[in-house]
Amino acid sequence: MRETATVLKINEEGVLLRFHEQEGCKNCSSLFCKANDRTFTAANTDNIPLEPGDIVTVFLPPGKTVQSSFLLLIFPLILFFLLFLLSERIFGITHELLKVGLGLIGLAAGFFLTYFFSRKGKLSKLPRIVEKTSSSG
Repeated sequence: MRETATVLKINEEGVLLRFHEQEGCKNCSSLFCKANDRTFTAANTDNIPLEPGDIVTVFLPPGKTVQSSFLLLIFPLILFFLLFLLSERIFGITHELLKVGLGLIGLAAGFFLTYFFSRKGKLSKLPRIVEKTSSSG
């Protein structure tokens, strides 16, 4: 999927962008289609000379979007339910509040693990800038 965006800031972590609303975005329920007021970081792996205000085309790989959604949302929930449901069998916990507490620890662990593993190779997982459409000046 290709999107058009404006360069806001360039730093060592990547390029901060604001996506433009496309013609089909009004009918789409995708997060990126409704992201015209949100900012995202993209990788400039081709070392395209950029300045704030430049208009760029960004490639968002669909497979990585699905994978990121799974890791960020589903994995922590799976850990929550696993610890909640297995707390009685493994730890002998029968009190519901303690089971929920153990499930919340699993949820937090899931978010932490997702964050920790996403930090490795972060630039390779970012959307990639493929071309500069127009310059700021």
